[in-house]
Amino acid sequence: MTFKSIIFSLTAVALIATGCGQDDPKEPDNPDTPKLSDLQIYFGSDEFVAEAGETISIPFSIAGVEGKSLTLTAKADNELAELKVSNDASYAGNIKFTAPYVMTQAGSIKVTLSAEDKANSRNAESSVPVKVSASEPFEAIWLSDMKSVALKDGGSFKVFFTITGIEPDAVVLSAPVATVSSGYSATVTMTSKNEGYVTVTASSLSSSVNISLKVEDNFSRSSQISKTLEVVSVQETSGASNCYIVAPGETQAINASVKGGSSEPLEFDYAVLLWQDTRSLVKSVAGSGEDGVIVVQTNNASGNAVVAAVQGTKIVWSWHLWVTDYDPEAAPLVFTNQTTGVTYTMMDRNLGARSEKAGSNDCFGLLYQWGRKDPFVGARGIEEDVLISKYDIDNNIIADRVLAYDWSAMKSGDQNIDLAIQNPDAFIIPKSGSSSSSQFTDWLTTVAADQDNDLWGYVSKYKTKYDPCPEGWRVSPTAAWTFRKLYKKGGSLQDATPYDNTYPWYWDDKKDGGTDAGFYYNDSEKGIKYFFPLSGRRDNASGSQSGTGGGCDYWTPEPQSKYAMVELFAYGNPASETGLRRDYGYSIRCVKDYNY
Repeated sequence: MTFKSIIFSLTAVALIATGCGQDDPKEPDNPDTPKLSDLQIYFGSDEFVAEAGETISIPFSIAGVEGKSLTLTAKADNELAELKVSNDASYAGNIKFTAPYVMTQAGSIKVTLSAEDKANSRNAESSVPVKVSASEPFEAIWLSDMKSVALKDGGSFKVFFTITGIEPDAVVLSAPVATVSSGYSATVTMTSKNEGYVTVTASSLSSSVNISLKVEDNFSRSSQISKTLEVVSVQETSGASNCYIVAPGETQAINASVKGGSSEPLEFDYAVLLWQDTRSLVKSVAGSGEDGVIVVQTNNASGNAVVAAVQGTKIVWSWHLWVTDYDPEAAPLVFTNQTTGVTYTMMDRNLGARSEKAGSNDCFGLLYQWGRKDPFVGARGIEEDVLISKYDIDNNIIADRVLAYDWSAMKSGDQNIDLAIQNPDAFIIPKSGSSSSSQFTDWLTTVAADQDNDLWGYVSKYKTKYDPCPEGWRVSPTAAWTFRKLYKKGGSLQDATPYDNTYPWYWDDKKDGGTDAGFYYNDSEKGIKYFFPLSGRRDNASGSQSGTGGGCDYWTPEPQSKYAMVELFAYGNPASETGLRRDYGYSIRCVKDYNY
């Protein structure tokens, strides 16, 4: 084995001893010359420890120098270790030891220091072990958790991967090799030293496709991975929106060629399920970036799910799947504003609710930060400030996400719209200790001048690409809520005097067999009572659930200064609205689409 050595040489220094009556020094081979002591090397420890690729110092000192000039040499029994020796005039110093970047397994490397006094034929040598941990394993890893793909004959898709353990000394040998099932072909493209993707093209479709990838490096390390994807045929899509109502057990083709209901084009590589609030709600999520479609297959269950389009490793858009038998056209709340004469048609339940029934744990629906298109789960019970569970495509529970942003780093003109799009499952809150957290009234920005008052279309009067309601519906404006004024209550609104339930708007009083957890609007002509539950809210500072069964608020599209208008719901506040911070998570009722 060839050892890498670094030799440190010093210029000889001659020291002449003088004293009263002392003779000049004799030659070394003169028997009368005083004998020099042996050279001895001492290390600062009996053993040293380093991580793979780490540089440490190994201190040493040499005894018996006696003013003589020495030549120091350090070597290691691993040719990939790097050494450099430095010392002072008394030959006390350090060996700078850099461990190999590639250590397939943990091991000990012996470091040896040699000292030579050529003039006096003296030598010394000493060794010390350095325990080095194993380096990051050389391993190929699929970057996406895609389970399905939407294809047609001749269509193609990409599967992205990364390679770990590519340190400065390691390189991938030639191009990685990909193999696929019969009827498909594959090519590999490396986008960087350790990242790339496999492009798979179909010549004929089958129910699934298997993809295998093998990579090797210059240290004789190799890794092979494979995955099998379900193949779903590309389907035709119709209108576009951020929310789709899907009947349990049915398949939904999402128009993913555009963002929301806009005409702005969308490019992506594949699609995944971000979360579902019912186990086995979603059977598969298959995307085709070529065709601009995402095909979602559901099982025979009800609930909510969010699916995302991904380009490379970045989420570029997402959609809410409201899986329910609910037909919003069947029995909507229809009311005419007596001031404007405009008639509004409102859904009979909250957006995302599994039921409209009072007292049901399924009546709350989902919660939203103002202006964002993506929903967040709410309470799991009628008086519980505990979030309902979320699951991945394999039915594993996944944690609720909050994204703490450092607002003190935000400059004028900055907005977090891209942050929200790329993190549709994350509730945006201020980072603890942020100097601007006190100004945090909007997840989008801390600067009032940079707020966007048209995220839900109030300024433009049209439904925007960020509106969270299904196609043909949009967030209810304050003018659609005037039916709440049709109440009668004795005494002050804050006392315990019951509401008169012969009036259209009244409290669901427990004394009358109700729930004490919401209000009713009674449409006597239709014989239908519409329930509005106290679904609570998501807190702006933590994202936690609070106020369940005690109150709730409904977003409207209208801004109010740096706040946004909400409809307040609590016993004693039957018909009021105000402006509140845009960073809370509140409920939504959708109305038939129209221009404000």
